[in-house]
Amino acid sequence: FVAVRFLPGGAVPFLRVPAWELTDSSFSLDHFWGDRVLKIQEHLQCLEAEARVRLLEAELLKRLGVAEAPDQTIAYLVKQIAEWPELPDVVGLAGAVGVSCRQLERKFLNTVGVGPKTFLRVVRLQRAVTQMKHGTIQSWADFAMEAGYYDQAHLIRDFKLLTLHTPKKYLQTVLA
Repeated sequence: FVAVRFLPGGAVPFLRVPAWELTDSSFSLDHFWGDRVLKIQEHLQCLEAEARVRLLEAELLKRLGVAEAPDQTIAYLVKQIAEWPELPDVVGLAGAVGVSCRQLERKFLNTVGVGPKTFLRVVRLQRAVTQMKHGTIQSWADFAMEAGYYDQAHLIRDFKLLTLHTPKKYLQTVLA
């Protein structure tokens, strides 16, 4: 088994479609790369693991060479968001790169596939899950504040929206 995992906004140059067209959808790779996919798949079956990686890398680099450059504003923000200890709101995010909230929304949709508010929500949830894995939770209200939520209700609402579980149920079933 071999796979390629892209960072947020990283797949667009290789697939050459706006990311919002891919959100909540499933497509076969031949939808984007045509008959070339069958040739690559056949070739991959005959190779050892390291050679598979090199073949995929070469194919991706070839496609990248003719792709439109990714939006550097969004690439910068995605990297910065991962490094910022506290997440800004959308207005703060737009201000950090000097664009309007609407421009930021369009750029995020085209590059990442979701708007900046949803992206920030996902990042906050990922951080909360990491904290849940590495610590004990004495109080859900305190945990919510430490994880960057306004209150416990905000934490529960985001968890239900993104995971279909309450934080407690998520901890018991998914992280168990």
